[in-house]
Amino acid sequence: MSSKVSEIAEGATKGSISWGEKKIKELVIKFRNRKIVFIQDNKTIELVKAQLRSGEWSLCSQYLKNRELKLLVQMGLALRRLDEDQDIVALQNLRTRILDKYGKKGLHIAQFVQCKILTTFIGRIAEKAISVNDLSEKLENFLNNLEKNLLFVQKKDDYKKKVSEVIYRLKANVPEFFILFTSKSAIKIGLNIKRYLEKRLEGYDIDTIQEKNRLLLFFIREDVDFMVE
Repeated sequence: MSSKVSEIAEGATKGSISWGEKKIKELVIKFRNRKIVFIQDNKTIELVKAQLRSGEWSLCSQYLKNRELKLLVQMGLALRRLDEDQDIVALQNLRTRILDKYGKKGLHIAQFVQCKILTTFIGRIAEKAISVNDLSEKLENFLNNLEKNLLFVQKKDDYKKKVSEVIYRLKANVPEFFILFTSKSAIKIGLNIKRYLEKRLEGYDIDTIQEKNRLLLFFIREDVDFMVE
């Protein structure tokens, strides 16, 4: 009899644990869904959730601890997918929802991911990080101060004014990392900025990544004060 009772008790315990694990998983899914329900478009919500299965998400998420930053990375990956699919209505809707929920800062972080800058940036800061925790801190600090640390250049911009803006931001904030991003027809302006600054800017290394349709300039602070001639 005692053996039978023991089996029943063990079965009940296993069932309870199994039920508990199932409920926990359901609660996690419900929590995630609540976090993205503000999008108010079922198709886009499913697209955002699908980003959890992407390799890029796996890479980025392991270095981000902040839940809001993680969610904005998902949003950025979804923005990219919508852009690639040329779903203009859904793309604009998601941008608007992100802006309403997280403000300009949140939208800029999502667009930072959309433009494929985040994974490239992780590769660059990994060279200076002394540990995984250090890399995580550098990454989250950069994203939380993105509006100071990132400059987009457009075709209509005057390159001399952008040079002045880069110098001003570096002097005012002395960031460890600063990024200038330009694409397509504005790449020529970015190259002019690079040529000007690499001859006159001290205290920062300029790492260049140029592809067919985009140009990234990584300004990486050296361990000395910088100056401009």
